[in-house]
Amino acid sequence: MDVVNSKSLSEGFTLIELIIVMVVMLVIAAVSYSSRGPSSSININAQADLMASDIRYTQMLSMTRGERYRLKYFTNSYQILNSSNLPILMPSGRTLTKLVQGISLSGSLPNNLIVFDTNGVPYTYNPPETALFGVNPATITLTSVDGLTRIISIYPGTGQVK
Repeated sequence: MDVVNSKSLSEGFTLIELIIVMVVMLVIAAVSYSSRGPSSSININAQADLMASDIRYTQMLSMTRGERYRLKYFTNSYQILNSSNLPILMPSGRTLTKLVQGISLSGSLPNNLIVFDTNGVPYTYNPPETALFGVNPATITLTSVDGLTRIISIYPGTGQVK
């Protein structure tokens, strides 16, 4: 057997070599993870689902409490208001839901407001309150800085939210 080969097989890797390899791997992993960042598609889908759920909650409040409730949205937040225009607690435990940074709201509703009557029928607020009519739903659009969009539709008559 060759002396050089037998000597290199018995030595193996030194502790310092193993540590250097592990440090290089950790640096590569850290750089690749930090450059990825959170996914915009996940954020916008989650925000759209949350807002649709809060719109349904607003409708349910109107029907169960016998009072008109409304959802008011702004550029990067929204809140539920009672018939006296006072903010109420949402299921999240807050009176104002702020969207994730980089996502904004716009919509087809006058005054950025949807109102539900005690039967759950959706209204706009111009003023005065006007029931949604026709076949076209009212829409609220969420847009991310990456250009992704999700549209929440509120249908006339039934108030169905999709």
